[in-house]
Amino acid sequence: MQYRLPPQIPSPHPVAKFLSFLGAIVALGVAFFLGVFFLAIVAGLILIGTAVIGTRVWWLRRKIRQSLERKTATGEEGTVIEGQYTVVDDGRASERRRDDVA
Repeated sequence: MQYRLPPQIPSPHPVAKFLSFLGAIVALGVAFFLGVFFLAIVAGLILIGTAVIGTRVWWLRRKIRQSLERKTATGEEGTVIEGQYTVVDDGRASERRRDDVA
């Protein structure tokens, strides 16, 4: 089932035409103003996000560069962690050795 709109017959009255034209201009002006407003908000958020991410990347690069400069100045090649450990033999390693010998 199709629904058909009634035919749009423009009003011959000049005051009605002028008010329609004025209403269309006001609606377009409001739409343009809201579009610019929301575009400015989105652009501002993108600008702030870019500044935050750029500052964070700069800060991390700076910290890494300072760390590398400190290591080269002291002559460090790396970090040595000292500690003790105990080897736990569950018997499987000695069985494998016996199989290899035989």
